[in-house]
Amino acid sequence: MKTAGNRITSSILSIPQDGSINNAAEIIYTNEVESLLVTHNNNFIGVITKIDLTLRFLQTTSIANLHGLPK
Repeated sequence: MKTAGNRITSSILSIPQDGSINNAAEIIYTNEVESLLVTHNNNFIGVITKIDLTLRFLQTTSIANLHGLPK
């Protein structure tokens, strides 16, 4: 079982405000974290989460696209 203590990292992961959704997803899933800080001019301005990425994916993807079916 993972505890909070072994999930804490020494570095804070962030992405610039103009970063891509794909880049955010790659950082989140590669580092096995739930969220990233969003920055602008080196200032913290928000958070993007796995849920945000999932909702964006669901809004832009159809079942046909997931399975390569004709539309």
